[in-house]
Amino acid sequence: MTPDLFTRLLETFGADFRRWPEAQRQAGEAFRDATPAALAQWQAAQHLDALFVLDRAPATDPAQVRAITDAALRRLRTRPEPGFDWRLLWSTPVGAALAASLAAGLVAGFAFGPNLQPPPERGVPAVAVLLGYDVTDLDGVL
Repeated sequence: MTPDLFTRLLETFGADFRRWPEAQRQAGEAFRDATPAALAQWQAAQHLDALFVLDRAPATDPAQVRAITDAALRRLRTRPEPGFDWRLLWSTPVGAALAASLAAGLVAGFAFGPNLQPPPERGVPAVAVLLGYDVTDLDGVL
């Protein structure tokens, strides 16, 4: 047993050697008895254990444990299926803006879609149409 291992085990499992790993118990007790510094560390850990009452935890009622477990399982069973809830999207400000822009696009498409010019004839640059030039005058030029 090394001082570092003794300190680590003492900090992890406390001063009661019954909580230590079985393979380390006897070596820890022997190290504590042989080393004054280890004895001082062990006594400090005993005081710390007494403050946190590690060995005197209240006994749990099995019926209470069962009731808590059953309640947690009921909540898990009644939870909705995982997936995306579309209603949440529309109830947020971003979702409302998205819905408004989609509606505006649909209205604009239905209102102005039939009034669009037919595609230009072959040879007319699309940029001229997009810039609003009258493409009928460009037939002889291009």
